[in-house]
Amino acid sequence: MVSNTDTYESIETKVVRVKDGMGTAHTVKIDRFNGEDSMAMSDAGFGGVNHQFTICDGGQMEAHYDPYKLSIEGQLLGMNKAADMLVKSLHTGGIMWEEIPHDDTLYLHEIEEMDDGSG
Repeated sequence: MVSNTDTYESIETKVVRVKDGMGTAHTVKIDRFNGEDSMAMSDAGFGGVNHQFTICDGGQMEAHYDPYKLSIEGQLLGMNKAADMLVKSLHTGGIMWEEIPHDDTLYLHEIEEMDDGSG
């Protein structure tokens, strides 16, 4: 079996640990990509800049491009309020991509401060 792999320069990934201050912490991996750089993604309806959110906890992962659906599916992992707020705020524009640190920890109160409420 032959596998061809293309590298898309427009794909960026950030990983952040989110803590709610009540004893739960989750890892959130966010991929940002331009769907038009991939024929398959473009054909699937992913045009322009998109985000794919992945919640990781205890070796289990749940992923979705829609943070509202991820919020429902992530409940099986016990998705905390900080993770929920981060992905929804990025999706709605309340938090900008550039504001999210990579490979760092964010607490709920920091996410609340970052969210400008525009979403």
